[in-house]
This record gives sequence, C-alpha cells and structure tokens, in this order.
Amino acid sequence: MMRPNFMTPSSLFPYCLLLCCALGLVSCDTKKPEAKVKARPDETPVVKEMNRLALVHSPFLKSHETDPVDWYPWGEEAFKRAVAENKPVMVCIGYSSCPWTLKMQRETYTDPKIAGYLNRHFINVLVDREERPDLNNTYMRYAFIRSNQSGWPLHVWLTPKGLPWHTAIYLPPLTKEGTTGFKTTIEHVVNDWQDPAYVNREAAFRLDGSKDQKAALTVDGPRALNDRLGYRQQLARMQVGDGASKLDAAAFDLAYDKFNAAYDPAYGGFSGAPKFHQATVIEWLMEYASVKKRSAYGRSDRARVMATNSLEKLANGALQDQLGGGFHRYCVDSAWTVPQFEKMLFDQGYLAQAFLHAGMLTKKSEFLEVARRTLDYVEAELNNPAGGFYCAENCFSSLAVGEWEGAYYLWTKAEIDQLVGPELAPVMAQMYALTDSGNLPVELMQIQTQRFPGQNILRLAKPLAEVAKTLNLPLEKVSAMAAEGNAKLLNARRMRLRPLRDEKVLPAWNAVMISAFLEGATQLDQPNYLKRAVKAAEFTYTSFLHADYTRPRFAEDYALLIKAMLDFYETTGEATWLERAVTLQGRMDKELWDTAGGGYWDGPTDPNLFIAMKSSDEASEFAPNATAAANLVRLSRLLGDASYRQRAGSTLNAFAGETTAAPPKGVTTPAGPATHVRMLGAYDLYSRPGCQFLLCGKPSDPAIQAFQAILLKNYRPNSYVLYLDGGPSESLLKASNKELSALKPEGDKPLLVVARNFKSEKVLTSPEELKAFLAEEF
Repeated sequence: MMRPNFMTPSSLFPYCLLLCCALGLVSCDTKKPEAKVKARPDETPVVKEMNRLALVHSPFLKSHETDPVDWYPWGEEAFKRAVAENKPVMVCIGYSSCPWTLKMQRETYTDPKIAGYLNRHFINVLVDREERPDLNNTYMRYAFIRSNQSGWPLHVWLTPKGLPWHTAIYLPPLTKEGTTGFKTTIEHVVNDWQDPAYVNREAAFRLDGSKDQKAALTVDGPRALNDRLGYRQQLARMQVGDGASKLDAAAFDLAYDKFNAAYDPAYGGFSGAPKFHQATVIEWLMEYASVKKRSAYGRSDRARVMATNSLEKLANGALQDQLGGGFHRYCVDSAWTVPQFEKMLFDQGYLAQAFLHAGMLTKKSEFLEVARRTLDYVEAELNNPAGGFYCAENCFSSLAVGEWEGAYYLWTKAEIDQLVGPELAPVMAQMYALTDSGNLPVELMQIQTQRFPGQNILRLAKPLAEVAKTLNLPLEKVSAMAAEGNAKLLNARRMRLRPLRDEKVLPAWNAVMISAFLEGATQLDQPNYLKRAVKAAEFTYTSFLHADYTRPRFAEDYALLIKAMLDFYETTGEATWLERAVTLQGRMDKELWDTAGGGYWDGPTDPNLFIAMKSSDEASEFAPNATAAANLVRLSRLLGDASYRQRAGSTLNAFAGETTAAPPKGVTTPAGPATHVRMLGAYDLYSRPGCQFLLCGKPSDPAIQAFQAILLKNYRPNSYVLYLDGGPSESLLKASNKELSALKPEGDKPLLVVARNFKSEKVLTSPEELKAFLAEEF
C-alpha cells in the first residue's frame, strides 16, 4: 500500500499568473507578505496585517489572509520550519462553501488568544480540500480509522516529518455543555507532544510490519506504535477484503439487497438524517434494473421504483431550489425539508445526468424539466466567461458575523403574501405549506426555532392538482398562478445579496458538468447546451495540458476528463474527441499507474504526505479508479486495443477485495458492494459483452442522423457508438482494430451494424428496426 517517495517534489499549487486570472484556479507564493491591508467597507483606515495566504489565489485560502493565525499553505516551507523548530504541524482542511469551516474561522481562528497559542506551539497549514483531493482523501480516511468520524473542517496533527497522530473536526472555541472545545484540544495535543513516550515517533511510523517493532517500542511507546501501524494495516486488510469474496455478478445482488433494506419508501433515498442525494446510487439502480430486466423476483421493477421515486422526492423537497433551479448539498433531515444551503458544481452535474437518464428510462417529461432547470442554473450562476464553470455557491451571502445561514433562500409568509398579492397568496401558501411560524415539520421545530425562526423554506408540499382541488380552481389556472407567483419571488430574490461564489475552476468538476450539458443537448433538444459543452471542453482540456499548468494533475481530473471526451465522441462522431481521450489515458497511465499493485494513485508523489491513496469508493465524489476502469473498458470496446482491457482488469482486481467483502473485523474504512457502486458498474462493463452500434455512412446522411438520434435519446447502458464514416473516425478506428474492416458492409447504403466484441450480430436498415431492437435489449 505504501508508495515510495522517489519522485522530485512538484509545485503543489500554483498556476502561472496568466492562467490564474483566466481559470480562477490556485496559485501560491510562500513568501510572507510585508504589505498591510485596509479592511473596512466604509474605507476607514483600519489596517490589518496579512499572513502568507495573502499571496495565494485560492478563494478559500485568501479568505483567511487576515486571520491572526500564522497560516502556511501546504508545501516545503512549512515542513522545513517544523523540522528546524521541532514543532508539530497542524493541518486544517476545509473549503469555502462549508458552513462549519466558516463558523470555525469566525469563532476560533480570529480569536487572538487561540491564534497566539497555535502560533507558539504549531506550524499551521491550511488546505483547500477541493484543490488537493489527494491530501483530503488520505487524511479523511485516516481520521475515520483513528476516531470513526470525519468531516470538515478536518484537523490533523503531524510530526515535523509529516506523520499523523491526532485528529479532530469542527469544535467550538471553548469547552461548554460537555463538548470539548478547540482550545482544550490543542492543549492536550501539546501535552502529548511533550510526553517522553512520544519522542522519536517517526521510527514507528515507518514500520510496515516487516521491521523490528520491538526496537520501535523503546522510542515510541506501544500506544503510538499501534496507532501508526493500525492505519496501514487497516488499509491493507481493506484491499484484501475477507480473502474469499471475488468480484463477480453476485456482488450486484448484494448491493441491491443493501439498498432495498435501506430504502425510505416515504421520502426516497437510502439513509436517515443527514440525507444526501446519492445520485450515483440512483444511476446504478437504473442500470441494475436494465441488467435484471429478464430475471425473476421483481428486482428490476423494484430497482427502478427506488431510483425514480427517490428522484421525485428530492426534486419536490427543499434540496432543489424551487425558484432558481439547482440543488443544495444535502438535507439535515430525512424528509428533504431543511437543506445545507451551499450548491456544489459536481452535484449539479451528477443530478442533471441522473434526471436525464430517468427521463430517458420512464419517458416522463418532469424528470427532463428538472435537468433543464439544473443546467440553466449552472449556466446562469456558475459560468466562467473564459470557458469553464466555477466550483460552488456558499450558504452565506457575506462574511458578516450573525448572518443567517441560507438567508438568500428564506422567506416569511408575510413577505411572500406582499410580493405575490392577495390573489396568488393562497396558491403559494398551499403549494409550499407556508405558515406565519414557518413551515418545518413538527419534529424539526427545535431546529426551526434555533436556526430559522418564523422562516419558510420552499418545497413542493402539495402537487398542483391537489392545490387546485383544495381551492376549487381549474388546474390550468392554478398552474399559471403558481408560475406567476414563482416569477415574482425569483425577481424579488435577485434583489438580495447573492451567496458568495468560489471561483476556482477544477478539471474533474468541469468534466462532470460537461458530460451533463452534452447529454442535455440531446435529450432536451437544446443546441446551445452543445455549444456550452464544447466551449467548456475545449477550455478545460487545453488548460489541463498546457505547459504552464503547475497544479498537480490528479487521478480524478484525468478520469473524468477522459470520460467527457469519450462521451463527446459517442455523441458527435468527431474523431478529435476520441484522440484526446487516448492522449489523456496515456498520460494518466504514465504518471499515476501503480506498477506493483494496479490501479491509479490519487495524485503525484508528495514528499510530505505520509502515505499515498488510490481512491475507489463512494466516499470520494469521483471514485477515480472506478471511473478509470470504466473508461478503459470503453476504450477497448471502441478501439479494440487489448491493452486497455488488460489494464481495466488489473484495476478491478486491485480493488476486488474491498468492493465485494464486508469490512474485516476491526476495519472501519468503507468496504463492500454498496460502497463501491461505480466499481460495480465498471465490472459490469468489463464482464458482459456490451452492444456496439456501428453507424456505417456519412454523418450528413439523413438515415445516419436518424439512427444517431434514436441511439442518443434511448437509455442503453453498456453500449457503444462507433462511427464508420468514411472519414477521420473510421480511419482512427481501423488503424487500431483491423477487424472493423470486415464489419462494414460493402456499398454506400447507410446501415447500422449491431456487434458484440467486434462480431456482427445483425444489420439494421431502418429506424423502426433500431427502435424494436432497443426496446427488446434494454
């Protein structure tokens, strides 16, 4: 599991200044600034000294530039000083749209006494988890093993040489009501550090089970040794699993059984509070329904119901912004009534795709409409004019102390009544369950009183048909009244101060959104979405491979960009996109492939990171190894290159133990099929010969366009579209796979060939034949 640190250190953060201005991405200069700033909205000359973070370009890090804490960005300077002064390192990992991170900054990091203590006893390092997924994944997993909890802001205390020995998440500044405060915690950490039993602990950290543990005990103490060895042992045992389970089709049913048992029939979803959308689980259930289409026991129907009902419930709840579109991060309750109000770009991308696929599967326009609203929100509010998309919107509209979380989205009933007028007010009250005291359910009244007194959070409490019946009005009239009322509220809301926006542009996040816009263009018949996808794809791909790109290139960036390039090829038939996918895959293989154990490292070797990770489970937003395995299968099915399939198999084998087995005794890290649904999806692609649809004819031919439109508008998991167009695509495909020459019928008549493993099954000559085949197959 250990990755040797033999590579030279790379520049961990910065883009060049030019790219920083264009991309909104991260850059960093580790020299402490001597400048002063004037920090008052009324321009009163109150001068605050800025710390090192004044010279970085990350919005999250810059928001801490006037903290009295002597922050360092992650890098050599911090660890060199820690070694020179023999001080432990406190790493704090957070992000700009996290309310708990902001709360801790307001309460704790601006407290001069706490800051002074931190500066005396620690070297303090601040990390944006979105910029450094490798650090975040490693330390989150460590914290979960060490204390069975993780979250943000995550604090990890390291030895001067970077070895962790204590963790904490959000803490109030001082101990109160039985909750240990941050000040007490850091005092305990300092006492631990000064304990002779913890001297020279680096020797024990480096043990991997094959070294002399007895010698280490004499310098580190049994407690510290067990903590350090336990982390690596648990990771290794997790990869092995139970030693018996194999990655096979049985794992699919095990995951289904888990979700079926956890499913909430009343509100949808697969957990209690807090409840996340789990779009990847919903996607997997829709794919499972297709796989089990012909099986007994009703698994297919049940999987489809769980997926589509969950989407309906979360769309009607407060997780969706009912006025402006887009989705919040999660809800603090199981009924989707109180969201955590930040909006993350990748959530929009994953959910837009899930709703598009549900619309394809069920033919319900309501699902497609939610996807459209989501895409329009992203284009309106997260658009980067240079080409990409910004990361997130905060739950706060300013950094003012005392501002209500989510204030941008909250309403009193009196305010709504005044804005919409007496005719529309009854419709809005019925539709959103508005009351003078607020509209949270009785079981959440305590939360309402403490957090949102007298406030209403908009959710569709009643369908319009029921509202019409209650008010004794025609449904058409009520629909028009609801639309008019929503428009008035949205216009009024736009006059409020908008939530703060994190204007980083990250490759993986953009890739998810690119795929969503690309699918939306087809499913919603929106050519402007295709233009937006092309613009973002060109920008992201070019920036990512630019010679001046100095931010580390992570596995999630490669994997999601490759997927987006493949999506583009199969949608448009343009060979350039497939060539780009091949280029990116080659670089990912060269830079991040684990030659010993298979799979891809999360990022380049970092000399200050004590252990490298290869993330694959749903604890990672992007499950990069699962996405990479699926990409490799797709490349093999498009190009016929056996090396891609071999590497996909090696990746799947590397994670077979943790994907299939329940966690071994004493292991607290994620394991089992239900926590690896994207890996199961990749295995499904690998293990079953999916359909290859070969479009034989010129792209301009109406018959080819008709075939293409049907393929793109139908739900057909584990299938691939190849373009034998007599041009660049055909040349590229045949250069890689000579078998394709035998699959294309002679003559100029446009045809569609259905194949598996490049072996022809049937030739289709009309759109009607294709529709009949898709209905039978999927």
